[in-house]
Amino acid sequence: TLFEDNNPMSCCAWMSAVFCGTMLRAKRLGHMPVLWSRKAQDGRTNLICIMGPFWPCLVFVTYPLIIVISGAAAVALIPQVSIAIKVIWAVCTLVLLVSLTVTACSNPGIVRRWANKPPRCDHWYWSDQAGTFRPPKSQYDGDCGVIIEEFDHTCPWTGTGIGKRNMPAFATFVCCVCICLVFDVLLLVGALSEF
Repeated sequence: TLFEDNNPMSCCAWMSAVFCGTMLRAKRLGHMPVLWSRKAQDGRTNLICIMGPFWPCLVFVTYPLIIVISGAAAVALIPQVSIAIKVIWAVCTLVLLVSLTVTACSNPGIVRRWANKPPRCDHWYWSDQAGTFRPPKSQYDGDCGVIIEEFDHTCPWTGTGIGKRNMPAFATFVCCVCICLVFDVLLLVGALSEF
């Protein structure tokens, strides 16, 4: 098994262990591979690029779906529409891909471990699951193996937990998925060929 809770390894956990652990020698925080971090002047570690436990779903399902569907619309139908439609389609697709990447690769709001209650934080609670004190409005995510501020859910499509720090990018991603889906369907049925 990969994780300390002795549960059998899932496909994503196995791929993460082989690719991130063995090949990239990435460190882990909970069940999340840390691809890039930097030490701050105060000695704390800033997480620059951290992937969620379901990054294989992101890489092998979500990105290919977006690229194949948008690519098919681009190759087959974009040449037949006006420059304005081409620009709007390109911007929407680019924002979709960027917001997905930012959601998937950014810190969702991981709370650092505190063995003792931090000073002036009498309202913090002990988490047996994580073995640390945690602030209110934070929750242990068993999939990610960490406590996340304002935790919402774990999204397999983005491969990571959604919390306070990546929620704006996630909301942009969800909005852009809807816009791009409608846009691509309108292109595929020929509704935008007159514009």
